[in-house]
Amino acid sequence: MAHKSGLRLDEEEAKKYQLGWWSGKVSGTGGLFAAPYPRITVRFVPRVVFGLKVIGDKQKGEYPADFEIKLYNNEGLIYTETVTGNTEVHWEKSVTGQSLYDVSRMELEISRWSHVGRVAKIAEFYTSYVQVYDDSDIISLSVLEEREISKGSLPIGNISSNELDLRLINIDDRFNEGNIYSQYHNMMKPNRKIRVWLGPVLESGLVEYQPLGTFWTQEWDVPETDLYADTSARDRMQRLDESTYNCALYNNTNLYDRIVHILHDAGLEPSEFWVDEALKNEIVEWFWIKPCSHREALRQVVERALGQAYSSRKGIVRIEGVEFIKMPEQEDEL
Repeated sequence: MAHKSGLRLDEEEAKKYQLGWWSGKVSGTGGLFAAPYPRITVRFVPRVVFGLKVIGDKQKGEYPADFEIKLYNNEGLIYTETVTGNTEVHWEKSVTGQSLYDVSRMELEISRWSHVGRVAKIAEFYTSYVQVYDDSDIISLSVLEEREISKGSLPIGNISSNELDLRLINIDDRFNEGNIYSQYHNMMKPNRKIRVWLGPVLESGLVEYQPLGTFWTQEWDVPETDLYADTSARDRMQRLDESTYNCALYNNTNLYDRIVHILHDAGLEPSEFWVDEALKNEIVEWFWIKPCSHREALRQVVERALGQAYSSRKGIVRIEGVEFIKMPEQEDEL
């Protein structure tokens, strides 16, 4: 969540200054809020809920002391959790025994805050679902890399995209679309993020995992008569092909700034990409690209720079200039 009630910030200010949700009211005597109480409402695709979580302001040690959580399905209210006298910044509770299926809405209403004269600040309420699969859950896994990492063999002026093929064991029909009691119900959809690690088992029994990349799923295939679930996934470079870049006309600009603008426009944060600063020296008198995908715009600039673009095994989009790339005849010397 990224919302601060009572203020209107533009997109760039929001990225810099917003964290979580802030109420528009200030707590009074004893930390009490006046009615109507601060409330957060989150809507999502119907899913199974196994746990509740509310996290306040970790930096200042503030938290909701009295609050109520309500869960709804398409027919109405199905569960209420009332909490009084909470003293934890990180509050969490399991509700696995409550049969909370097809939940499509959650509400958090705060009646008392831990401190007087403060707005309510919630860092986390609705969370993403994360699941770890090991070799006992995986039938097969393969990663196709267009760029061979050790030799830098991606052709100069090109852009690559890696692909993952994954087959999981479908125990107890947990991935079947019609199984409304599964924790995966309504979760088998495109654009699910997958991080992949692979590593040898050491003599100590520990596994030395190394990342193979970050991918987003395509469609899922879950045959009702077989015990597996299949999907293919692409890295971030492929996702750049799914959005449109509209370019302004620039005069006396450098390729570094233009690449950064393309990536920002695609929604990437600075921590999600790396651009070779040598491209600041690549000056063009006039710069314009006709409307196209962010990937195609990036490809055209990389081609102009004689560089290369790819998503690293750590999920970082890397843009390297021609001077950064090791030539084949130089590899034996380095």
